[in-house]
Amino acid sequence: MKLWTFGDSFTWGYMCKPGMEYYESTEPQKIWPELLSESLDCELINKSLYGYSNYSIVMSLAESLHKINKDDIVIVGTSSPFRVLRYNKVDGQIDDVVTHWKNINTPDYWDNKVLIDYLSEEVLPYEKEWNDYFSTMIQYMLQGYNGHVWDWKIRERFRTIKQETNDKIWDDHWSWEGHAQMFEYIKGVINE
Repeated sequence: MKLWTFGDSFTWGYMCKPGMEYYESTEPQKIWPELLSESLDCELINKSLYGYSNYSIVMSLAESLHKINKDDIVIVGTSSPFRVLRYNKVDGQIDDVVTHWKNINTPDYWDNKVLIDYLSEEVLPYEKEWNDYFSTMIQYMLQGYNGHVWDWKIRERFRTIKQETNDKIWDDHWSWEGHAQMFEYIKGVINE
C-alpha cells in the first residue's frame, strides 16, 4: 500500500526542507505526509509542489491515476482559486502564475492588468463556486479510489511558522506543530 499526496506548499512542506530558514533554525521534524505514511506503515509518494494552482494539482493527479492502486490512499489538498495558469514567455510553457508576480511593473504590465482584472471580476466574487468546482472535479477523479480531499481554507486552523517564532520568521506556512496538527486532522478524516 502507498500513500499518494497532491497539493501545494502546505503538502510539499514549504520552509520545512533542508536549506530553508525555518528548517535550519529548528530541530527538524516531519511534515504531515511523512507522519501519515509512517502511521499507516506505507510508502509515501508526495506529488505536491509549492506554488501549485488547482489546475496543476488536478494535472498532477490525472498524470498519476494510472499508477495508483485501488488499495492505496490518496490525499488531495486544494489551493487558493486565485492561483491560475499563464503562458511563460521566457520558458515557452504554461505554468503557475506565482512565478510572474515578482514585479507588477514589468514589461508585461498589461498582461498583469488583464490577470488582475480577471481575478477581481471572475474569481474573487465567486471564490466559493471556484472552490466547489475544483473539489468536485477532484472527487470525480477519485471515484473508485480510497481518496480524500481537504480544502485549502483549513490552513488557518493549524499553527504557523510566524506564530511559532513570534514573528521572527514571517511565514504563514505550518510549523512542525502545525504539521502535527494537520496529521491528526487528516488521520481522523481517513478513519471516518
